[in-house]
Amino acid sequence: VRPRSSASCTTRFPTRDSRRSGFANLGCTAQSEVQASNLVVTLRNRAAVRVSTPASVVSGEDLAVSVTTSVQANGVTDRALGGRSVTVTVGDDERTVTTDAQGRGSVVVDLPDLPRGTLDVSASVADDASYLGIDGSTSTTVARRSTALRYDGTTRVQPGRKATLAAALTDVTPGSARAGEPVADLPVALSIGDDTSDATTDAEGVAQRT
Repeated sequence: VRPRSSASCTTRFPTRDSRRSGFANLGCTAQSEVQASNLVVTLRNRAAVRVSTPASVVSGEDLAVSVTTSVQANGVTDRALGGRSVTVTVGDDERTVTTDAQGRGSVVVDLPDLPRGTLDVSASVADDASYLGIDGSTSTTVARRSTALRYDGTTRVQPGRKATLAAALTDVTPGSARAGEPVADLPVALSIGDDTSDATTDAEGVAQRT
């Protein structure tokens, strides 16, 4: 901007520098305007998610997963943030839930038959124009299903005759919809005297050998 001079001592311009006006016997100054550069500010508000599950879950049963979304920003921690789209991942299973006004949401995952051990559970918050999502995770312990084995084979045999050894394997997991169902494709050790060998249960949960 071109400097502007004034002979009036009451005139003031926005200024970043000044010098004498050059008018004789005047005690005022000429002031120049300077245009400031544009300032760009990027806001980094973050949407965090906390994930919780029961400490353990039985293989093949439902796993309840709860999520809570909150604001993470300068001077703000754990303030509830609702209306967030959260993707929950358990193994190969993905479920999406939108949190309510209190930042809470939940999903139920029907687990396949898994080996016992640790199962990781993760959740991610979708980014939008206002918030950058932060992932969260937790883990639970997978427990074995309960089974009962009933012997159904020969209990007496005449000398020189062959005995048929058979057993039925049944699911008895407490509170499960599968309780009472036969358990297929599992090995069962069947013994007579010192002779022991494995037999695999069929679709009816029965394993047998002679």
